[in-house]
Amino acid sequence: MDVKASMRDDGAPYADCAARAAAIVKSGELPDEATVDSINLVPDDYRGLDRFAAREKIIAEISAEGLAVMTAVTKKDDEGNEFEETIPFVENKKIMQPFGDRSKVVIEPMLTDQWFCDAETLAKPALESVRNGKTEFVPKTWENTYFHWMENIEPWCISRQLWWGHQIPVWYGPSVSENKQAYALDNSTNSFVKAFCAQTEEEALILANEYYGPEAEVYISKTDELRHAKQASGVESSPTDPALQMKMHEVGKKRRYAIHRDPDVLDTWFSSALWPFSTLGWPDETPELDRYYQTDVLVTGFDIIFFWVARMMMMGLHLMEDDEGNPLEPFHTVYIHALVRDEDGKKMSKSIGNVIDPLDLIQGIDADGLVKKRTYGLNRPQDAPQIEKLTRKRYPDGFEAYGADALRFTLAIMAAQGRDVKLSVDRVAGYRNFGTKLWNATRFAEMNGVSHDPSFDPASAKLTINRWILTELSACVEEVTSNIEKYRFNDAAGALYKFVWNTFCDWYLELLKPTFNGDDEAAKKEAQSCAGHVLSEIYALLHPFMPFMTEHLWEMTGKRENLLCHSAWPTAGKRDQGAADEINWLVDLVGQIRSVRAEMNIKPSAHLKLVIAEAGAGTSARVETHRGALSTLARLDDISFAESAPNNSAQIVVGEATYCLPLDGVIDFAEERARLEKELKKLDGEIKRLDGKLGNAKFVANAPEEVVAEEREKLADYKSQREKVASAFERVSG
Repeated sequence: MDVKASMRDDGAPYADCAARAAAIVKSGELPDEATVDSINLVPDDYRGLDRFAAREKIIAEISAEGLAVMTAVTKKDDEGNEFEETIPFVENKKIMQPFGDRSKVVIEPMLTDQWFCDAETLAKPALESVRNGKTEFVPKTWENTYFHWMENIEPWCISRQLWWGHQIPVWYGPSVSENKQAYALDNSTNSFVKAFCAQTEEEALILANEYYGPEAEVYISKTDELRHAKQASGVESSPTDPALQMKMHEVGKKRRYAIHRDPDVLDTWFSSALWPFSTLGWPDETPELDRYYQTDVLVTGFDIIFFWVARMMMMGLHLMEDDEGNPLEPFHTVYIHALVRDEDGKKMSKSIGNVIDPLDLIQGIDADGLVKKRTYGLNRPQDAPQIEKLTRKRYPDGFEAYGADALRFTLAIMAAQGRDVKLSVDRVAGYRNFGTKLWNATRFAEMNGVSHDPSFDPASAKLTINRWILTELSACVEEVTSNIEKYRFNDAAGALYKFVWNTFCDWYLELLKPTFNGDDEAAKKEAQSCAGHVLSEIYALLHPFMPFMTEHLWEMTGKRENLLCHSAWPTAGKRDQGAADEINWLVDLVGQIRSVRAEMNIKPSAHLKLVIAEAGAGTSARVETHRGALSTLARLDDISFAESAPNNSAQIVVGEATYCLPLDGVIDFAEERARLEKELKKLDGEIKRLDGKLGNAKFVANAPEEVVAEEREKLADYKSQREKVASAFERVSG
């Protein structure tokens, strides 16, 4: 066949070619490739036919001569009646046949001459760099994927028959060497050619002139030059044909050699493999190349570890060196990020209709627009009604506008190493609320005179509450910095969320209210300066996760010397563990009292009494210092001390003391026990059901992975709820 998959129609008639082939077989000598290719053994009646037409003709002729193996098959007529028909057996034998997903035609492999790269040699230093720790994978388990590919690597085909891309830097001219086997075969003329590898046409001409000698004239063949050469020589053949070259020599003073460039382009991944240094001006020695190569961290997906990561490693080590001449890796770390799936854990797919466009989450989109986007351009238009039904069911109102910061923070806090992200719109909405929380906290601080004070020295803080928040801030800075350096972005984001929402907004600003509203101007000034300092550090820590909002808040909360993106990263300061222990005691106690109130179903508006038993001198002093805050935050109307716990009280142990909430007259003990018993029974039923489901090996083996994970999460949640309800039941049953 020819390159269009039609039967060959070149060469001598079939009878002549068959005679030549028979003579070769009889001689017993192995012919060269050119001789074999010149013999066309396609019968004359089949020459030029498309392969499918030729197949039909062959089957018809074999069947007509009674040589085909026949078989009976059952068919149905237009009215549905069955009948038997005898057909050639070859027509009844079904085979696996791949089709292109875009062209919808059969995929048929065809061997052609291609350029290959010795990948095995290139892979050896790239393997050693990872084994020796010069380049590390995060998470480390992805090294196994890298090793598997590199240890079993095959020669790399780097040429592609496309009309876009980097063209192969090789020019061809006719071979003038007696050792023809040393050169590539030019299939168009059945002659051997010489290849010249060069970066430019000028370099290719220099190499060709060296090869053909000073008496030859060498030129780059273009379309017009090819036509002129053929007309001048009178030979209708390619300029690479030796016969044409001889004819041209006869009509001119010099033998002329035309060289032409390979029309193929380099494999996309071959060009991409050069990215770390080609973007910096390589092969020239540029200031950018000197400064930025070796690059820092490569962030990519696991699916292109072999296609891109491995090839950048191979090319970087082969082509780049350090100052001492040693091969230099393109990057020191490869961070493999998670795969973003839908909220059910399914891989996003256009045909399924579960793809979430980040721009829709950022800018917002109504239900009609979302349906239109999801059903537009489907490979299977018949899927559109089902996709529309599922989309309107799950997102009846479309998406709100959540902003880029909320989406960035959501992806960061969910990006646990080794786990895919189940992107839920509710999660994005929740972290949008986190941004709103910080915005409102900033506004509240501003209304109380808080702003950036460049003269504030954290070490000069005197108030216990300020020394506590600065200590907690230092711990947060260390935790966030450490987790970012370890590429544990979810832990870094989680630490920030906890510090900003709980520590700063819920506790620190709440505890500062008496100071803001008090008459002690020195204390107020310190609180304003300290709060401004902590807010500035929060903006800086959050900036990689929520850059737009934090940059704006940075600008609106005081005069700054630099943009936030140009400011220094926060560093941990001095800690006051005594102050931290004292305020954390208050926070812990109030939190536990609030939990008991919720567990015991006590009305939020109800004020309780607090009796403290077995309190030491330190606890007594703390209670007296923070009596006002404790009463306000825990909704207490009386705080007293006693030697032992009163009857019918909920008890909390913090440190050496027992904190008791008398419940006589506050709740109906019998009714509360009945309610909690009912809740325990319900939770026990759910736990038993899920234990049985997850204990079924068949279910765990056959159910989708995301379904099993979801059921396990439910079980853990039910067990946690049961512990709290059981604890509350014990309190009312004592």
